[in-house]
Amino acid sequence: MKRVGILTYHYAENINFGAILQSYAILKLLKQKGYSTKLIDYKFRKYNIIRKLKARFVGASFF
Repeated sequence: MKRVGILTYHYAENINFGAILQSYAILKLLKQKGYSTKLIDYKFRKYNIIRKLKARFVGASFF
């Protein structure tokens, strides 16, 4: 069985539901074709730092 990793980036400023759905669809299609699949959610490090700073100065309710 061939293995496939699907690298995605769908948690930008807000959750991108279209990208999540597209990732899920390709995952299911490849599984039906007989591939062993794994979804890899790439989280940009700089984004996490910016989000923490905003939460600290603006407040967690901002998001």
